[in-house]
Formats: sequence, C-alpha cells, structure tokens
Amino acid sequence: MTGPRPRIVITAGSNPGTTNHTWLRFDYLHAVSKARGLPSIVASGFTNPLDEAEQLAGEILDNCDGLMLSGGTDVDPVIFGEVPHTALGRVDGPRDPFEITLAREAVRRDMPVLGICRGLQVLNVALGGTLIQDIPSDVQGAARHEAGENRVEIAHDVDVVPGSKLAGLLGATRLGVNSFHHQAAKRIGEGLTVSATSPTDGIVEGLEMPGRAFVVAVQWHPENFWRMAHPFDGLFGGFVEAAHQAAEARRSIRTA
Repeated sequence: MTGPRPRIVITAGSNPGTTNHTWLRFDYLHAVSKARGLPSIVASGFTNPLDEAEQLAGEILDNCDGLMLSGGTDVDPVIFGEVPHTALGRVDGPRDPFEITLAREAVRRDMPVLGICRGLQVLNVALGGTLIQDIPSDVQGAARHEAGENRVEIAHDVDVVPGSKLAGLLGATRLGVNSFHHQAAKRIGEGLTVSATSPTDGIVEGLEMPGRAFVVAVQWHPENFWRMAHPFDGLFGGFVEAAHQAAEARRSIRTA
C-alpha cells in the first residue's frame, strides 16, 4: 500500500457509570495502525441522535475511508421490536441510533465496514435483523461465549464458511477465538450472509455482505491479538486495504 494511510473512524460508547466520558480500548487503534490505517474515534455523546444523527453520519463518513463498529454494551431490543429480556445488560441510549445510522449510510455508500462483537449486532439490526438477547437463557447447550479477564484466552472454535470473504482474509476455515458476549444475531439482516458459526451451538460468529467492497463483521475480538502475528491480522489488513482502495478511487475521480 502506497500513499496516505486511509482514515478509519472507530465508534465508541460512554464510560460505564458516567455520561461525560467516552470509552474505547486502545487495542482497536493499535490493530488499525498495525494494518497501516489512520484511526480516529467518534462517539454519540456529543449530539442528540434523534435530531442530528442522519446529517452527522453523512458528514462523518464524508471525512473517512472506512467505518469500524466496535464492541461494548447491549443493543436495546426495543429497536428491533422486542420486549427487553430480564438478563439484558447495560444499554447506551444515544449510541444505538447513532451507530445504526452510521452503519446504514456506510452500506448505502459501499464504504468498507468492519464490525466487531457489538458491531456485528449493530450492523445486523441496522439492516433489519434481530438478536438473541441472552444466549445462556435462550440457547440450550450453548458454548461459553463470555470468557474471563484474559483478552486473548481462546474460548471456543468457529467454523468459517469455505469460499467466504472471511475465510479468505483469515486463511482458515476453523480457528479458535476469544469471546465476550451474551447477545448474538438471530434473524439475519437484509443482504447479509452468515460466514462463520460456533460448531457447538450454531451461534452466528461472522456476517458479510457479498457483492460489496468490504462489509464484514465478527462476533469475537480480533483486535486483542494485535501484539502478536496472528491470522486475525488478515482481517484488519483486508479492511484497511479496502479503505485505501476506496480513498484512491475517490482521489482519481477528483483529479480526472
């Protein structure tokens, strides 16, 4: 990759226990930077999403080359028409509509999108899908999807669909992943296909959108492995390269 590093916007939520601080693990920034992207952070707390989300989404995406939807709190089930489960965790009220609007607009523009954990769920809901609200309650015999404090501990395997974009990026059709979630994709959003599942319980572990430059989401946290050489490097490398190609295409149009 030559030329300027592509600009990657990474979403962030509010810090638990306060409404005046944003929150994002540095691992996301390190993973993007390692892949030669230029990371920046955007959070919902600076605006009223009901009034300004659509306009701001356009302005934010006008000034970046790729969108990363990061992990974090539960997605509010009211958004996809369900009553909240008794095991529902913390929700971040302004964040959901803000990120859903960003995701829809990025897909409309065919901008490269990478979703991670909650980011997969946001992408799925943005495109009309629904979520399993609590895996332990709703999926009999479920694997362990909420691991301990060790961010690089392997919790379970995933099976990646052969021939999928995700399989090409990872160079594998089965590999071990870390896991920190209790929600998961249920009804799959329009245009998305399942690219990975947990072999034990069938939980969706990967989604992608065929025919687009790069719309990929995973349910685990590959960014936590940035310190080591790992197949997950291919996921970030492919995302940043897609953003670079999109930026180059726009520059070519402007100078034509």
